[in-house]
Amino acid sequence: MDAPESTPPAHLILIIDLSPVQWQLSASATANGGQNMDLTTFVPQVLVFMNSHLACRQENSAAILGAFPGRSLTLYPTPPDSAQSNVAVAPEAESNTYHAFRSVDDIMMDRIQAELAALSEADLHKPIALVPSLTQALCQINRVAQPQQLPGDKPSATLASSTDSRILILSVSPDASTPYIPFMNCIFSAQKLMCFLSSASLRDLIELPSQGKVDFRASCFCHKDVVDVGYVCSVCLSIFCKPVVVCATCKTKFPIASYKKLLSATAVTKSNGTKLAKA
Repeated sequence: MDAPESTPPAHLILIIDLSPVQWQLSASATANGGQNMDLTTFVPQVLVFMNSHLACRQENSAAILGAFPGRSLTLYPTPPDSAQSNVAVAPEAESNTYHAFRSVDDIMMDRIQAELAALSEADLHKPIALVPSLTQALCQINRVAQPQQLPGDKPSATLASSTDSRILILSVSPDASTPYIPFMNCIFSAQKLMCFLSSASLRDLIELPSQGKVDFRASCFCHKDVVDVGYVCSVCLSIFCKPVVVCATCKTKFPIASYKKLLSATAVTKSNGTKLAKA
């Protein structure tokens, strides 16, 4: 299907959570009859998705970032010398394969296997670098949106006006409160850059999944329980089920007098509605 001439080419940045521990847990659940999948099953599905994106339009481009424990790594594209070495060893039986497809398949699989094999025992306990990967993706989009021109170059139609950049995050790790603030900063930056998953030409054709019953009640950050009376940090807006001296998210220390006042108010508060008190 040919894309309309008015539709700009799309640049998709895919961020993949590559936590060995979490993928091992997912593989164990699959072996026990669960509906999760292991990494060897997941990666080919991702490659099909990326190849479909590249096949929609010849001008489409893509980048794949791997969020490993403690660091972020660009899986695709790789430096020219690495790409050439991969192409050189390609078998003749697949010489008719579309070059973009073959490049993504070979490079991504090799990089993931090499990086996972190089992880040490201490690296496995480090947090997954989703925030650094998202920050790196935003930097790439900003570079695409504002290409640098050499002095003396004539103004022309830049890539900013002809490329629609998007970010997709595929995560297998559970949510954590520690990267909450930097993650929200990345979301606000993406909002300013006008990043959205589906391109403008497809938004009228894609049917978003319906959200049957949505519970809008507040949940505490410490136990993930729904609370009727919550205590909100005045710095990062984290919600807790009971007064705290130090915010577990941003580490802000609250005055002891305020803590004692909220603690005494908790003992006498009786309400059926949801109330939020700033700490």
